[in-house]
Amino acid sequence: MLTNKQRAFVLEYLVDFNATQAAIRAGYSPKFAHTNASKLLQNTAISAKIDEEFEKRTMSANEVLSRMTDIARSSAEDYLTIDEYGHTSIDLPRMKADGKLHLVKKYRVTKQSVEVELYDAQSALVQMGKQHGLFADRSKIEHSGEVTSITRITENRDVARTDS
Repeated sequence: MLTNKQRAFVLEYLVDFNATQAAIRAGYSPKFAHTNASKLLQNTAISAKIDEEFEKRTMSANEVLSRMTDIARSSAEDYLTIDEYGHTSIDLPRMKADGKLHLVKKYRVTKQSVEVELYDAQSALVQMGKQHGLFADRSKIEHSGEVTSITRITENRDVARTDS
C-alpha cells in the first residue's frame, strides 16, 4: 500500500519522467529530492504502480494499428457540406457523435473562416504498408567461401547481383 506522497510521486513521475522534479512536486524536500527520488524508484511497489499507470496511459500496438487503419480508411465527405456559393462546412458535432473526432488534426477559427485539417490518409496508408512489409527495401548478404551473394529487394521486386 502506497502513502499519499508516494501515490503523488507516481503520478508526477509520469508527467515528465524526471524523478527529482516529481519528488519535489509530490511534496518531498527539495534539498533531498534527488536522494528520495532514487529510493522511491527502487521501491518495488512504487515501480509496479508506475508500470501499471504507464500501461493505462499508453496505446497497445493493436490500438495504434486500429487508429491508423481508421485514418487510412476515413473520408470527410460524410461530414462535408458545400452550399450553392461553393462554401464548405464540416459537421464536427456529427463527427463527434460518430466517434470520428480523432480524425481531426487541427481546428482553427480565423476572422474569415474556420479551418479544419484532418490527418493525412495517404501517410497512414504508407505507415500501414510498411507495417505489412509492402514497401520493403532490404538487402540480404550471404557469404560462403570465396563467393558473396547480395540480394537486394526493392518494392517487392528481387534484384540479384553476385560479386566475387
